[in-house]
Amino acid sequence: MAHSSARLYVETYLTFSSYLFIRIAMPLLFYIPLSLSYAMISLPFKLPFGARYSYGTGFFAFFAFIYLGMCALSLALEAMVTLTTPKFVPFFLVLLIIVNISTVAIPPELQPQLYAYGAGFQFWNIQQATRTIIFNAYSHLPTNAAVLIAWVLLSCGSLSVFTWLVRAYDVRKMHRAARVGAESEVGSRCASQSYDGRRVYTTKSKDAWETGGAKQEKSKGEKGDLEDDEEAGKGCASAAVDVVTLKA
Repeated sequence: MAHSSARLYVETYLTFSSYLFIRIAMPLLFYIPLSLSYAMISLPFKLPFGARYSYGTGFFAFFAFIYLGMCALSLALEAMVTLTTPKFVPFFLVLLIIVNISTVAIPPELQPQLYAYGAGFQFWNIQQATRTIIFNAYSHLPTNAAVLIAWVLLSCGSLSVFTWLVRAYDVRKMHRAARVGAESEVGSRCASQSYDGRRVYTTKSKDAWETGGAKQEKSKGEKGDLEDDEEAGKGCASAAVDVVTLKA
């Protein structure tokens, strides 16, 4: 979401596959140092990463679940920013936080049955995996990892669909604007050519009456006027064909 403003300047120069690759691959790459930094903050506080596994294994397992949780949450936000735009995405962010936090505040046995949905959301699985690694609680690590990976895949799929829909809408809008511009250009060109034809006819007719060959020159003037009108008609027809081709 942080680079959504920068994408506006490059998306018109990229194909859909390249643009989608940037939107999915770059966040997944950026989250690696970010989640590693978040995990390393716990080292000075001497968290017991060796409660269930060895200290190093426990730390890297903790880092892996932090990374999965960050991807699951952030890609969901990245998918929604496509539809809501950065201006309205804070409303979705507040809703996402409330839905997740309300299920992990107290043990599930003490909560109403309504909050059982938390087992399928991100925060619940992150905190359950953290308790298993640090406090050697009953292990649900495969289930926790599967739920977080499913959220990552769901967010990637949603992001792909939303990006395709928004990009298709933008392309249709650009084509519509191009058709309107082409039609207005055709109208102005035909009007200009018709005015030039009438001006040539008036000038030739005036010269003919002044030189005394009124009938002969008048017929020549009418012939020239017909030729000019024919050329103008050909130009308008050619422009109309261009507009029809653009519409197709």
